[in-house]
Amino acid sequence: MYIMADKQEFLSTPTAAPLAVHHIDWRSTAIPEYDGRLACTIDGVLAPSECDELLKLAEASVQADEPWQPALIGLTPGTQIASRPGYRESDRIIWCDQAVTDKIWARCMSVDGSEALFATVPQQYGKVRQGEWRFARPNERMSFLRYGPGQYFKPHCDGPYYYDADDTEYQTHYTLQLYLCESREDSPDGVLGGATSFLAKDKKRRVDVHPKAGRVLIFQHEGLLHEGAEVREGIKYTMRTDVLYKWIRDQQ
Repeated sequence: MYIMADKQEFLSTPTAAPLAVHHIDWRSTAIPEYDGRLACTIDGVLAPSECDELLKLAEASVQADEPWQPALIGLTPGTQIASRPGYRESDRIIWCDQAVTDKIWARCMSVDGSEALFATVPQQYGKVRQGEWRFARPNERMSFLRYGPGQYFKPHCDGPYYYDADDTEYQTHYTLQLYLCESREDSPDGVLGGATSFLAKDKKRRVDVHPKAGRVLIFQHEGLLHEGAEVREGIKYTMRTDVLYKWIRDQQ
């Protein structure tokens, strides 16, 4: 069992090498109609040993003999139901810890220009009105996912989490996916299958982002159809959270 001191030391040192953002240029992919929609990867945000430690911390956060439980489907903020058969097949741990998500986000924001990229949300990603969505923080809620052979998440678009507090609106606009395992693309012992696949509306054209330990994938909720492709061999581990913004009204 991990203790608080271990969590406090987690990600207490910077990455060993500088990080870089790779933007998906939709125009040069099989889905050029997604041009203008943001999706990017950052490799090396966590070292493989840090990925292992994060998984252990997540498992230790659950006071149960078996911390992994079947993943549910969100209906509205705070409301979830069991997945219908054939739609979502995986196990999950939910762990809420703002300090941990802040540290992961700080690693991502160590890339030159990344803070400006996520400082505000373009109007087409939300309601067109007088004001703007400004970055608040990464969501404290982390969803750790475990996919075994034959498991998957069918095509869907991510929906926002939102709430009001102190006369301020808060809403998520971007998904952050942190891969905690290697893919067969990079390691002979890695998981086979299990890509995050962005799909055209006809579901025939796709752009795959393969798991790689320590890789972060960030993409906008709105308008990006995607799936967790079926795992064929091995175990896929990921952590999903999202990026929270607050609505700032224009001063009249």
